[in-house]
Amino acid sequence: MANSWGLANLASRGNDAFLAPFIVFPALGLSAINATVGATARVAEATAHAAGSTGLVPLAALAEDFSRRVADRTLTIARETAELAVAGTPKPFGLGPARTSNALLSSTWLEKGTEIAALPLLMAVDGVAAVLTVEPYRQAAIALGMLVSRGLDLVSSQGVIPGSVGADTAARSRFGFYDMTTNGPVEAVGRDVRGVIGGLLALALGDLDWLAQGLKRFYVSAEYVYEKVEHGEVGPHTDIPISVSLGQYGTTIIEHYPEEFVRALESGDPLEVVRACLKEPGNVTTLFTRYPIFTFLVLYDVAIFMGKGLFDGPDAQKYALCELAIMESQLTNDEKDAALAALRKTAPNTIIEYEYYVPLLVPFDGTVQDKVSRRNAAGEIIDNHSVVPSVFKKIAMDIAQSLCSEVISLRSFLWLYGDEQVAREKNDRETARKYGPEVAQRIVEHPRYPLRPEQIAELTQAGPRAPGNVAAILEGLLRERGLHDVADRIMAGGGQLR
Repeated sequence: MANSWGLANLASRGNDAFLAPFIVFPALGLSAINATVGATARVAEATAHAAGSTGLVPLAALAEDFSRRVADRTLTIARETAELAVAGTPKPFGLGPARTSNALLSSTWLEKGTEIAALPLLMAVDGVAAVLTVEPYRQAAIALGMLVSRGLDLVSSQGVIPGSVGADTAARSRFGFYDMTTNGPVEAVGRDVRGVIGGLLALALGDLDWLAQGLKRFYVSAEYVYEKVEHGEVGPHTDIPISVSLGQYGTTIIEHYPEEFVRALESGDPLEVVRACLKEPGNVTTLFTRYPIFTFLVLYDVAIFMGKGLFDGPDAQKYALCELAIMESQLTNDEKDAALAALRKTAPNTIIEYEYYVPLLVPFDGTVQDKVSRRNAAGEIIDNHSVVPSVFKKIAMDIAQSLCSEVISLRSFLWLYGDEQVAREKNDRETARKYGPEVAQRIVEHPRYPLRPEQIAELTQAGPRAPGNVAAILEGLLRERGLHDVADRIMAGGGQLR
């Protein structure tokens, strides 16, 4: 046994020695390129800073910020690549690196090689980011975004908030979809592409672990969809952006996931990988043939849902007021729950995304303890049974909660009541019902989209609205959505609102 172990180590050391030149020299070269670019950028940063301090050189702050971004990025890559070179250097017996030489080889050629190839593109991204930090350019970008949003307003559903605050509310509601997708499914797709496609390329270089870890992460993405299938939350009848086709592919991937193949990859033994492939060829084939279609369907479902959301965003304001009408009514708790369920059938995509879907998931970077829950009209927790980590990060959930509470509901309530104190009290209560008291408290103490004094003044300029007028507006909005029965029952109780 000892002899076998010794022979294995000798073989490993021989492999390390053979691959060392293919790791060390390319890594040193890539590190040198990044270090040169980074050092040049750092000098340019210092020069721009000195020039800007005189106040005589225009756009010096822009040049300084751009140079700093490039320097930070390239010098970090240079350090990481140099560490690969050091790790790839043959070590004395028993002092080898924690990662295999094949893993170091794939990281050098695939990961760092790709980064150097993409350096011009990354510098262009840094340039755009730097430009947007300069106030005139940032305001120009905001103005352009508002212009596009106002154009969409002409062909979109209508809200209740008028004027500049109404335009700002609609624009923020629309831009929120960008925040959701980039902190959720789009980022997950990129992560899986790196893990699966990058892993297959790394496999050609003898690195088994890259693919193993990539497939394990992809399993989480598929399992998230599979959980929705198990709960019957796919397809148009659920209003959640997971299609039946995506659910079917996710189910097939999970039910035929090649566990032995992944374990063999983790073992680092190529013979075990071959044996696993021969043992479950159907499962391995199913995984890799379904993966690209699954990925396409994720992006397709997101694009369709987001596209519709761009046009129904303003209607979210009316929806929030209809929720308020139900919760403020004299209906019983059971009647309120039934009315809210009927109302949800009329919910725009914006509300589905920001109120019912993203905020109630298990964060990708958290646990089930981080999940928030809705309350029914009686204040009892509604468990949505989600336990699998989603593709959305915690930041996406915080943004969705704030968009629903601060941007859509609070502004609509300010318009309705014309009284800031009343509007905030109603909104705090509604936020606690939707996401729990902790979230409501967080939003009060740390608002993500605080209203400016002039916006509050614009929404409340007519003064407090008479209770009868408030009730009439809410009744009209319920009937506008086709909820005549709900409106009739509220009016049968005297139409009194709390």
